[in-house]
Amino acid sequence: KLSDFAVVILANVRELPIDYELVLEDFVLHGGALILGMGDQIDAKYYNEKLGNLLPVTLEAIQNINKKHLLFKNIKHPVMQAFSEKAIEEMKDITFNSIYTIKARNMKFFKVANWFTNKNPAVIETDVGKGKVVVFLSSLDRAWNDFPIQPTFLPWRQRWTQYAARGLDNISHQNLMVGETYQQSSEEGRW
Repeated sequence: KLSDFAVVILANVRELPIDYELVLEDFVLHGGALILGMGDQIDAKYYNEKLGNLLPVTLEAIQNINKKHLLFKNIKHPVMQAFSEKAIEEMKDITFNSIYTIKARNMKFFKVANWFTNKNPAVIETDVGKGKVVVFLSSLDRAWNDFPIQPTFLPWRQRWTQYAARGLDNISHQNLMVGETYQQSSEEGRW
């Protein structure tokens, strides 16, 4: 049951079981978060048709971008606020070889959270009902980029997951030593 979860991540998933897109849509409309990562298994036609109510864009085509990099213009984004200036500079050197190009859908609104240096969006986000959809336009594995082997990848991905689940504002900041117990308040929700 999707209601048992706050976030669903689809990383390079070709297609869903029959009518499961309706279940995902209901999940997001009622406050769930959906994070999509692209890859060579993505069928743009399928996603555009079946997930069109959730996607604020139309997926166009895979583009080989020959060693482009992330351009972090929006460093004030809640996801990026945890990273030092040095970490962000290091992230700008991560090599990307392939991305999905997109086209905005009519009457759909979204924000571009990060860009590639070729001026294509890297991460887009939109609110759908009470939920959120985040689309990373490259792969979440090493197939299309070197991001997953960088020390900043896991914290970056965790922060996107927390943000999509509207949990960044709810995380309490406890100063803990290794081995100490983390106390979760009832307001923090579950992971």
